[in-house]
Amino acid sequence: ELSKENLPTWALEHMYPSLDDKTVEADLAQAENACDAFVKAYEGKIPSLKADELGQAIKDYEAIEGVLGKLGSYAQLIFADDMDKPENAQFYQNISEKLTVLGSQILFFGLHINKIDDATMEAFKKESKLIAHFWPWLRDVRQYRPYQLDDQLEKLLHEKAVAGRSAWSRLFDESLGGLRFPYGKKGKKKAN
Repeated sequence: ELSKENLPTWALEHMYPSLDDKTVEADLAQAENACDAFVKAYEGKIPSLKADELGQAIKDYEAIEGVLGKLGSYAQLIFADDMDKPENAQFYQNISEKLTVLGSQILFFGLHINKIDDATMEAFKKESKLIAHFWPWLRDVRQYRPYQLDDQLEKLLHEKAVAGRSAWSRLFDESLGGLRFPYGKKGKKKAN
C-alpha cells in the first residue's frame, strides 16, 4: 500500500545535510565572492582577451556555475520532495532570488562571448587547448547569437524570470502538489 511514509524520496544529504546547514550559507558567500571577482577580472575585457585568457575565464565561469547549480538543484529538489512544507517553499524562493542576482552579475560573459566573430573563435580553438576543451559549450552558447538582444534587455529578462515564468511554474507545482486523491477505501480529497 502506498503512503507518504513509504514513497521514494530524494537522498540529498550528499549535497547539503539540511536547509539551515552552514555550508549552504558558505557556498552562497563563496559564489558571491567569486561573482564579484569574476566581474572585476572580466567585465568589459572579453573582446581583448587572448585565447588562453578566454579559456581561463571560461574555467572560472564553470566553477561559479557549479556552485550556483548545486545550490539551485538542492533548493528545487527539496521543494519538489515536500511542497507542503512552508520552509521548503521559502528556501526555494530565497535561493532562486539570490541565484538570479548572482546570475545577473555574470550574465555579460555569455553575451560578450557571442560578440566575438566566428573567425577569431575558430583561431582560438586551434590555438588553445582550453578553448578546444570548452568548444561544445561555446558552440551551444553561440548558437543563440541571432536571437540575442541588447545587453540591458537580456539582463532585464533574466532578472524578471524569478517573478515571471519561474513564478508560474512554482505556482503550478504547488497547486499540483496540494492535490489529494482517494486511493482504495482510504483517503479523502484534501480541500485547499
